[in-house]
Amino acid sequence: MTIDQTGLISWTPGSAQAGNHAIVSRVSDGQYYTQQSYTLEVSSEALPLTVDIAITPQTINIGDTVHITVSTSGALVKQPRPSLLTGITLR
Repeated sequence: MTIDQTGLISWTPGSAQAGNHAIVSRVSDGQYYTQQSYTLEVSSEALPLTVDIAITPQTINIGDTVHITVSTSGALVKQPRPSLLTGITLR
């Protein structure tokens, strides 16, 4: 497991690491700290993941706003969340 300079946590588990893993990420400025705890579930099975991307409108001109909706579903997606991309303006 690694944490990059932006705070992105990355890990590619092997099949021998299947199961639930308690994770605690903690940051400090030397005087104060904060932490976040969560459980990461790793499956030993290859489970299908579906990613749907919807773009509206499908025909645009330069300067138009495009809405991109990304949604995922699959065996381990317990709470699908809407995409953070709610609109992009092309210039």
